[in-house]
Amino acid sequence: MESSTTAKPAPTDFQQSVILRLVKEHLPDNISVGKDAKSSLTKAAKLFVQYLTAAANDYCQSCNRTLLSSNHVFGALDELELGHYKEKLQKALDEYKATQAKKADKKKDDAKKPEDGKEENEEEVEDIMDEDDEDVPEEAK
Repeated sequence: MESSTTAKPAPTDFQQSVILRLVKEHLPDNISVGKDAKSSLTKAAKLFVQYLTAAANDYCQSCNRTLLSSNHVFGALDELELGHYKEKLQKALDEYKATQAKKADKKKDDAKKPEDGKEENEEEVEDIMDEDDEDVPEEAK
């Protein structure tokens, strides 16, 4: 009996759709990608990321560090003679950081904003309390 649910990909596997979207961005519209090519490209992307990660880890350890950073990835690209990708990678990293900063700023702004109508309600309460004080005789105050 077959299950109707599909298995989730392992964390180390790339979604073929993501890889294909990247591939199609660099191909003319009239070119389609065969099934074998899709599989090959996905596997190649996975192997490249593993290779770059291992090289970045080696570079990180050579710097006596235990936290892998983007600088280690850039150093690994140089060691693998792929330094020509550094500029594109730096641009993508800067864009990512800017996006994350905007999200953080928006979250802070949303947290600072009072709930809808809260300020109005506080003013109404103060007005009501002032009116109540007017009804109280002076000697009771």
